Amino acid sequence: MKLLKWLVPLSLVGFLIGCQGDNTGDTDEPAADAETQTEVGDDGQEEEQMLTGAIEVELDAPDEAAVNTAVETKAAIIEEGEPVAEADVSSVRFEFWKAGDRENSWKEDGEVVEEGTYTAEATFEADGLYYVQSHVTARGTHVMPKDQIVVGEMTEEDIAAAEKEEEESGVSDMDSMEGMDHEGH
Repeated sequence: MKLLKWLVPLSLVGFLIGCQGDNTGDTDEPAADAETQTEVGDDGQEEEQMLTGAIEVELDAPDEAAVNTAVETKAAIIEEGEPVAEADVSSVRFEFWKAGDRENSWKEDGEVVEEGTYTAEATFEADGLYYVQSHVTARGTHVMPKDQIVVGEMTEEDIAAAEKEEEESGVSDMDSMEGMDHEGH
């Protein structure tokens, strides 16, 4: 009787463990929430590919610019080495500010110039060290690379002092996300 008392619960546990199946993820079916992409192969057959790579943004801004001259900034949005299609990009905005004065930043919407590449122009009205940061939301991911532009006449000491001022200003990249709909200059 004692054996029967333990045999039934142990059998039930073994049965439940066996019902769980193989959870190693080695199936041919993509997970329900996985993103896939359908492509036509060389043989004309459609193939569905799972997209697993991280979204990357390559921000391209000039190192230097003249005062009161429009400069173009560019953001290339890629995943696994391929441009991300416009349909998969929710928003692209470029934020500009003078070092140490992020509270007075302004944003420009990115315009599509080719698949996965967006641009925006900015004009800087005074000498100084400026920053540009792209705010890209694509496939549910927000990516915010940042670069700097030296505008007008600045010495190496001026640049170092401006970088220090920016660092000490205490405005983080996350703070800049709060006002994403704010329009500026």
